[in-house]
Amino acid sequence: MKTIKSKLVFFILLITGSCLSGISPQVLYQDLMEKYNLIETFQADIQQTSYYSEIDYYNVSEGRIYHNPDKIFIEYSSPKLEQISLSDNVVRIYQAEADRMIITYADSTFATLNIKYLIEKVWNNETVSIVENDSIYVVKIAMTEKNAIANITNVEFSIDKNNKLVEKVKYQDDLANEVQVIFSNILLNEAINDELWDIDISPNTQIIDYRE
Repeated sequence: MKTIKSKLVFFILLITGSCLSGISPQVLYQDLMEKYNLIETFQADIQQTSYYSEIDYYNVSEGRIYHNPDKIFIEYSSPKLEQISLSDNVVRIYQAEADRMIITYADSTFATLNIKYLIEKVWNNETVSIVENDSIYVVKIAMTEKNAIANITNVEFSIDKNNKLVEKVKYQDDLANEVQVIFSNILLNEAINDELWDIDISPNTQIIDYRE
């Protein structure tokens, strides 16, 4: 009975979510797009928590993300030094401790690294639930055939009500794995040095290229 009740409550929240907030899904989406369309470059510290359900394990990584409309660069400082670049649909992952570079084509899950693209891709007014407090909107979106990304089943955004920036994004897949990313110390439209997009490797770096 408890399971049936909880499912019923979730269903009611899902279909009436916009009533729990003073803003409709359509208006909030328009506000977000107006904000993110003005962003040419984005920089922020990130704290990423990944949960792997099969082994019941949490991993917390910290670093900084940089991106412009065409490229993304992430530099993790803990627990291991790692650099990830995404450009021209190619992902390069440099693992410093192993002195190893992994190169592969980007799949749709890398859309989660670009908040504007992610919002555009997954937003579906029919499955949006919005709850607000004094400072943030919490937006939960269930995936359907219309807005599916890989095997992701739901996405949740925490959005600052004043500046309309996403402070946290969380998503789950169909195996109950979960990733949460918290953004802080955000800088918008600051110049990014072109050299940042290049990952320096040595002649001895092991290169594993999955495109071949």
